Amino acid sequence: NAQPVGAIRSLSGNLDLSVASSFAGQLTEKSLSNRYTLETLGLWQFTTFIGGHLPQYDLFETRGNIPYQVPIHWWTGARVSSPRNKRVSASLGANYGEQRGRPGPDVFVDLGVRPIDRLAFALSGQWSGSFGRPRWVAEREADAMPIFARATIHSVEVSLRASLAITPQLSLSSYNQLLHTTAHHTEFFELPSPETLVSIAPDDWFGIVDRGLSSLVSNTILRWEYLPG
Repeated sequence: NAQPVGAIRSLSGNLDLSVASSFAGQLTEKSLSNRYTLETLGLWQFTTFIGGHLPQYDLFETRGNIPYQVPIHWWTGARVSSPRNKRVSASLGANYGEQRGRPGPDVFVDLGVRPIDRLAFALSGQWSGSFGRPRWVAEREADAMPIFARATIHSVEVSLRASLAITPQLSLSSYNQLLHTTAHHTEFFELPSPETLVSIAPDDWFGIVDRGLSSLVSNTILRWEYLPG
C-alpha cells in the first residue's frame, strides 16, 4: 500500500499529448500539456500546469466559412485549495496564456460553506480577460469574406449553489449565475485564407461590432423521492 512521505499525502503528475484532424485532413489539435498535484497530510492541495499548442485549425471561428488557423498559444497556471472536509473551504487560482505576445489571464476563487450537515453553499467567481487577439466579428455581405478584429474582452462570472436536505426523501437545491462580458474591437482584418489576415480600413466596422452581455440564470428544484430509487 502507498504510504505518506513526510508531510506529503499524495503527489501526481500527468502528461497529455493531443492530435486531432477533421475529415478533410486539417489538423484541429496539436497540443501538449502537463499537470502536477500535491496534497498534504492536512488535505491542502496545490496544483500547477503548463501547456501549449502549435498552429491548428479552428473550423467554427468563422461561423461556417473557411477555417481559421489559430497561431501558437501557450498557457500556465496554479491553484491552491484548503481542506475540503472542513465547514469552510476555499480555492484560489489563476491562469495566464499568450498568443503571439497577446495575453489572456484568468483569476478565480471558490468558497464552500457547510454550516450544518444538511445545508451547503458554494460561491464561485471568475474574471477572464483577452487582450488584442484576433477573432471573427462579421462577414462582408458582398463577397462573404470573414472579417476579424483585435478584441479586448472582459468577462465576470459569479455563481451561487445551495442545497438543503430537509428529510432523507425531500431536498431543495438552487443554482444562480450572474454573467457580464464586454468586447471592444480595433485593427480590422479580412481572412482570404486560413493562415492569412490582411489589414483593412476600420471605417465600416469600428464600434459597430462591439458587444456587451449581462445575464442572470436562476434554477431552484424541490425534489421528493417518494420511494427509494
